[in-house]
Amino acid sequence: MQKSTDISKTAAVEVRLDENKIIRKVTNDRFGLFTAKTLRDVIDPYVPYREGQLSGDGHATVELLPWRVWYRMPYAEYVYYSNDWEFSKNIHPSATDHWDEAAEQAGQFDKLYRTLNNALESGQY
Repeated sequence: MQKSTDISKTAAVEVRLDENKIIRKVTNDRFGLFTAKTLRDVIDPYVPYREGQLSGDGHATVELLPWRVWYRMPYAEYVYYSNDWEFSKNIHPSATDHWDEAAEQAGQFDKLYRTLNNALESGQY
């Protein structure tokens, strides 16, 4: 049996999106802060950790802003842009420079996207 491709003989439902509502959902500062916290959590295992100043929750040297994780000390820039540095692996076995890129290459951004999508689907934002 051959299926008909004539749309006039079938039922079709048109998708109508309120683009402005979607944009407001995903561009507001509240969602941006949630995104930054989630990103920080996902990349944290890749952040070099000796004394914890670049890692984890509650350190004054790591500030979460909408859409941004800000490592506030000059040391962070030096560590991030270093090349071929040997990082201690005692606390963070995956520690490296360019920790966000390392997390992405390891597939951790899939976790980020799932978490953000689940928050949107749940109506949290």
